[in-house]
Amino acid sequence: MVISTFPPIAIIGGGPCGLMLARLLQTASIDYVVFERDDSPTSTLRSQGGKFRASFGDDDGGDRPEIDRQQLRQLLLNSLSTDRIRWGKILDAVHQSRNGEARDLTLKFRDGSSESGFRLIVGADGAWSKVRSLVTDAKPIYSGKSFIEGRISPDNSQYKLAEQITGKGTAMAMSAKSTLAIQQLSDASYRIYMGVVAPESLTRPGGDADPNDMDKARRTMLGPGGFYETWTNDLRHLIEASEGPWRPWPLYRLDKALFSSNDEDVRPRWKRVPGVVLLGDAAHLATPNGEGVNQAMHA
Repeated sequence: MVISTFPPIAIIGGGPCGLMLARLLQTASIDYVVFERDDSPTSTLRSQGGKFRASFGDDDGGDRPEIDRQQLRQLLLNSLSTDRIRWGKILDAVHQSRNGEARDLTLKFRDGSSESGFRLIVGADGAWSKVRSLVTDAKPIYSGKSFIEGRISPDNSQYKLAEQITGKGTAMAMSAKSTLAIQQLSDASYRIYMGVVAPESLTRPGGDADPNDMDKARRTMLGPGGFYETWTNDLRHLIEASEGPWRPWPLYRLDKALFSSNDEDVRPRWKRVPGVVLLGDAAHLATPNGEGVNQAMHA
């Protein structure tokens, strides 16, 4: 494969959006470098749960197929040149020079290294994007809802129950203040997602569902006054048996006034920075189900 001699494009973030962009650039023989915070492809795949709703459906609004995030990442990683991905690169800041050109932007990483001279810098670095700070001072807002993720592995005592309820797809149950979603992943395990309306402190250190104290977290979910206290026994058994430590996913969003507003007093706080592009959650963080990623992949 022949790569262009122009300066490379820097992609910050090796999630679905960043890797898909890298694939498109590679097929067009455009040079790129992906900077990913995880230490290796293995650690990246282990840390990603759930399914991604691929936007490859009919234009007339037909159902969109889903793909396991692990499978999608592996497919994309397998299609890319291994020397174009830098692992263990946590971006701390992007410094601007007075010239205001893309190649004068400097990436500062936590390991003390820095990189510059890029044709374009693409922020695909998620909800708490460091690249976003170049174009807006807006910060993610807590939505008032959190997901807590557990796991039912094939050797779990309740695996058969999860299999009976869910099969090879997804099962979901909802009440006024809580949701339970069960998904089978490509490794045959099941992910349990407990969705609750709760304060942001719920899963923080010392919070009622702090995953570092699993006994307390389970009481918060299942005990007197708990989110799932009155739920059917089968679903309670799955929550009780789900393996820890649970992983918290508090849901954040960007203020919708950033994107459009009929109020003349509310002005979008975006500024144009030559050589900087945002993608996925970095650009349009929204709830509830990875909509930032879905929108980026659809585009």
